[in-house]
Amino acid sequence: MEAIMNTQERIDELIYRFSVLERSVELRLFACWVALQTNPDLKSHIDLVTSIQDSQNDGGPTSRLCYALREEFSGTACAAATVGLRHGCLNAATFLACFSCAKDDPTVAVEDAIKWARHWYKIAVESEADSVFLEHILDKLEAIWSRMGKP
Repeated sequence: MEAIMNTQERIDELIYRFSVLERSVELRLFACWVALQTNPDLKSHIDLVTSIQDSQNDGGPTSRLCYALREEFSGTACAAATVGLRHGCLNAATFLACFSCAKDDPTVAVEDAIKWARHWYKIAVESEADSVFLEHILDKLEAIWSRMGKP
């Protein structure tokens, strides 16, 4: 349990550092990457994430796109959270991780994407232990941080 807390604390620390440096593009793209770790074959959910990624990569108006996506899919998110999760539906957790990427604040988008991706992982492997998944997330986040030339 100690290793999980240390991993989560390091993830939280790096997210905070990205936020302080106002690296919203990196945060939003990382949220998308996290969401895509859940179920890469679920095309309907993945399309939501790839539209956000494409907008970020093109320098487009991501805030307008995210608002439109939140408006379009808010009912689905509500159903996924209230019904799908209650029944242990993997697709519900995947959808919520993807939907999180459209949050207004990129820091919240990352935090929520991680939360729902962890939920997905626990259902998928039928275990409460998600230390391997958290290490995977941390490795990617540290790689992004290193590419920015940060210690």
